[in-house]
Amino acid sequence: MPWLAARRGVDRSLVVKGACACARTALPFALDDRPRIAIETAERWCDGGASTDEVGSAAAAYAAAAAYAADAAYADAAAAAGAAAAVRNRAHAEMCRLVRGIITAADVERGGTRS
Repeated sequence: MPWLAARRGVDRSLVVKGACACARTALPFALDDRPRIAIETAERWCDGGASTDEVGSAAAAYAAAAAYAADAAYADAAAAAGAAAAVRNRAHAEMCRLVRGIITAADVERGGTRS
């Protein structure tokens, strides 16, 4: 909605306030104060209490924190994927062992006949 409002020429401060309201919903997941500070600075700008330079500085600090968090999340996801693959491989090996205990190579060679 903020994107559409901006495209339709809605007052920039209203668009920023809307975007800030959306961004606030993610604050419980923030690991530090930089996102909150960036949002508060942008809100102050909407009310004439902060300069665009202040908003830019706060946004840059938040962006750096977000980039760091994204890198950490990617590393965590890669580690989790590796762990999941290892578990899947162990499970596959165990299933193969179990099946081989029931269906032998000789059974496979004979096909559908049992002796």
